[in-house]
Amino acid sequence: MKFSQQGFTLIELMIVVAIIGVLAAIALPAYSDYTQRSKLAASLISVDSYKTAVNVCFTDTGLLNGCNQNTNDIPVGIAANDNGATINYVDSITINNGIITLTSTAIDSAANKLSLTLTPNVNSTHITWDMTGSGCKLNNPARGVDCSGN
Repeated sequence: MKFSQQGFTLIELMIVVAIIGVLAAIALPAYSDYTQRSKLAASLISVDSYKTAVNVCFTDTGLLNGCNQNTNDIPVGIAANDNGATINYVDSITINNGIITLTSTAIDSAANKLSLTLTPNVNSTHITWDMTGSGCKLNNPARGVDCSGN
């Protein structure tokens, strides 16, 4: 009487577990970088209303000096350690003379919060924005946003 095989051998199961382990070791860091970049990008989008308010302030006054948070119809900033309670993924926002400083809840590989500084440049017809900070790709290649152009 012959018996046919009725399942997987131990070695086959161990090979499958090893393959899953290798895939998880690659996927988890990539997923972490993706979620941090998504948080930073979402917090950057939330700054658009502040950028518009600075634009309006400049149009009304002709100067960026005095375009501060809670003045000239610019909204109130967000105090440090807000941790996304006011705006998702935003730890703090300050506006001083048109310069917007954003700290996100996104973190780098050393668990430091990523920040961006948006500096307005006045052209004859419009304002463009330069971005710098620890949230740029240059500083955090996997977790940063592209700060080279807007």
